[in-house]
Amino acid sequence: MGGPFRRPREPTPEHGRGQANLAAVAASVVVLVTVTVLAVAIAEGALVDADRDPVDRRVAATTADRLVEAESLALREGVLNRSAVGNLTVADVDRLAPPAGNRSIRVALDGTTVVERGDPAGVTVRRTVLVGARDRRTRTTPLSESVTLAERTDRLTVDLDPNPNTTVEAVRVNDRIVLRDTAGLEGRHRVPVSRYANATVAFDLSGNRTGTATLIARPTNASGADLAVTVGD
Repeated sequence: MGGPFRRPREPTPEHGRGQANLAAVAASVVVLVTVTVLAVAIAEGALVDADRDPVDRRVAATTADRLVEAESLALREGVLNRSAVGNLTVADVDRLAPPAGNRSIRVALDGTTVVERGDPAGVTVRRTVLVGARDRRTRTTPLSESVTLAERTDRLTVDLDPNPNTTVEAVRVNDRIVLRDTAGLEGRHRVPVSRYANATVAFDLSGNRTGTATLIARPTNASGADLAVTVGD
């Protein structure tokens, strides 16, 4: 008869620990690979954004500056014409700022979209600007009297209507002769004035010294505004 029956050996604790360690290493490798792949993808995306953002920012800044400096949009130096900005078109933007051509773009004034092409989701550049319009102030005065305008303006027109036997030889602004004709001035004339001082208008007369002058002033009414330009691909 054979020897006594032997029961199979039970796995030792050390053998079980080895298998557990192997599984843990495998799991760690999987996690490491996954994290590495994600990190590479994020890094590549960041590089793409980094390459694109400076271009978008440069185009947006150039466009904003060209709009601010455009003579066709100016009410006067340093002030944008609110009406002209409100009527701005995509074609106008492309003409004033060629780098913006064929790109998605949005121009907004104080949060209100003025021009939009496509759906830009890139960089936004802002400029604080003065935007305004010209008011109209009309006042009629006897030629024999001087008159001081209540508001400063850089645009003034005088409409001279002397009576018979009255000659308007000159027009003065702040004691400086701006129009002169010893044979006589009459009708409408543009008068040079400074927007840095209130204008006092007076007339040099001869003869009966009667008649009237109508002063038409166009002062600027301006306020600060936020001009935002957003560009995309």
